[in-house]
Amino acid sequence: MCSTAEGGHYVTEDEPLALQYKCVVVSWKQTSCLSELKMDNFCSTNDVAVFHLDFSKSLPCPKVSTQDWHFRSKLHLRCLGVDVAKTRTFHCFLWDEMNGGKGPNEIISAFQSLLVQQNITSRHAILSSDNHPGECLNNKFMWYLQSLNDQGTFQRIDYKTLLEGHSYSFADRHFGLIEKNSRKHDVIELPTDWLNVIEQSSFAGHYKAKLLTIDDIYDYSSYLKNEFTYRYKDVNGIKFSFDEAHYFNFGIGERLIDGTVKTFSHPETAWVRKTLDPKETPIVVSFRKIKQMTRITDCHLHTLSRELKPLPGKVFQDVNELAIKYLSPRAQEWYQALPKVTES
Repeated sequence: MCSTAEGGHYVTEDEPLALQYKCVVVSWKQTSCLSELKMDNFCSTNDVAVFHLDFSKSLPCPKVSTQDWHFRSKLHLRCLGVDVAKTRTFHCFLWDEMNGGKGPNEIISAFQSLLVQQNITSRHAILSSDNHPGECLNNKFMWYLQSLNDQGTFQRIDYKTLLEGHSYSFADRHFGLIEKNSRKHDVIELPTDWLNVIEQSSFAGHYKAKLLTIDDIYDYSSYLKNEFTYRYKDVNGIKFSFDEAHYFNFGIGERLIDGTVKTFSHPETAWVRKTLDPKETPIVVSFRKIKQMTRITDCHLHTLSRELKPLPGKVFQDVNELAIKYLSPRAQEWYQALPKVTES
């Protein structure tokens, strides 16, 4: 093992980690990001878990094939899709606007539940998503990835964002099939009915859907903030921009030394690049707090909210009028019980 500068040590060929990741080097392709995703899926093995995360457009609830439905306010379901290359499954996590938004807390909660549900034991994880700053491309999601590496969930994590102009992904294909199947249903009454629509969109049973509630969405931002902090400068004090970053590496990564790409261990820092080229000199960033008093534990993690966010009066009125006019008694009862904003 040889020490180097920039927060990492060289992994020699006789070390297990070097053998483990020897054939899994970040590929550099200027053709398209879809080619990059295909290459990642090809690398998926028992020891390399590949995920792609993306949001679909909001799913309306209720959905009714009538003219007046288009002019009514509806309950909107967030739909986060996670493509798992190893099992060739597409997992959809749904929650409505009363339970949460589309921020890092909801995304992390959904992805963490997937890791627990699938009992994934791979040592290397490759994640990709679009470059939306309010979703994954931000400090809070990087805190989460660093914590997964710290806890030993994955010994190496590569996170990539799709470049501008190449935003079409595997998830978009799945969402297209789900939308096509939803057109076959004249009426979709409740969020639980959307679960069936999604799972029936794949004849091979590759689609899985789960409805999240406030009991499933945790305040990971406050939880991780006990150990990590916001960073917009590297370890040398030079500013970097999340908008320009397209690759984040945690735990073990490659860098160019004397004209040769070599593998290094860097558990204390993240390596950031503006491209997917392993020959590009990485920006070394530490998301850790300089003074850390206590290590975070599960007892510090709490749900994001204890009660549902009430619906605006117009939304509550419109969904109930639609329910009375077109839906079954069970759906009418469900919409009538929703919380609404009380008028002052």
